[in-house]
Amino acid sequence: MPKPNSEKQLIGHEHLLLFGGITHIYARAEFGLKVVMAGLLKVDLNTIMILTEPYGSHQLRNVLSSLNKNVAIILKTLGPKNHERLIDLIGQLKSFGPLRNNIAHTQWVAGKRPGSIKPIRLDIQSGKAKYHGIHDEEKNYTLSDLRKEAEALQQLQLDIYKFLNDTGLLETIEEKIEVTKIVIESFGGNSDKKP
Repeated sequence: MPKPNSEKQLIGHEHLLLFGGITHIYARAEFGLKVVMAGLLKVDLNTIMILTEPYGSHQLRNVLSSLNKNVAIILKTLGPKNHERLIDLIGQLKSFGPLRNNIAHTQWVAGKRPGSIKPIRLDIQSGKAKYHGIHDEEKNYTLSDLRKEAEALQQLQLDIYKFLNDTGLLETIEEKIEVTKIVIESFGGNSDKKP
C-alpha cells in the first residue's frame, strides 16, 4: 500500500486502521450509554436496544441528557456525584461526534501541516451551502493526532464501563440479559486491557 501523502494515495494503511478503530470504539461507547439508560430505567437491555435502534448518536445523547435532567429519578438511582459524572460522560462522547461523523461521511484532503489530513464536507443545515475543510486554518490531523484521539476515545469507553460498575447499573442489567450478555462482556472486558 502506498505511503500516506504520496502522489498516489493521501490516506495510508495506518489512517484506515485508526479510522476503523475510532468508529468502532465510538460505537462501543455509544452502546455503553444505552446500557446506562437501561439501568436507569430498570428495563432489560433488549428493550432499550429496540427503542433506541432508530436513533443516531445525537438523538441518543439528547434522550439520555433529558432523562438525566429528570433529577428526581437520577439522584435516587445515582446520587449527586454520579449524576455529574454522567453529564460529563455524555459531553465527552459528544466531543468525539464530529470526528466520528467526518470519518464515516466525508472525504479527506491534505492539511496544511506536513503529513496531515482534514475532512472536507458541505453543510446545508443553516439553509445556506457552506464548505468546511477548504481553509488552511481548519482542523487537520496527523497520524499522531489520530492516535491520541483514538486513545482518548478508548479511555472514555473504559470510563463508561467503570461508571456502570461503580454505580451498580451493570449488575442490574446483567440480571436481565440473555441474548446480549456476550455483548456486555465484550464491552468492558478486563480493565487491564485495552478494548
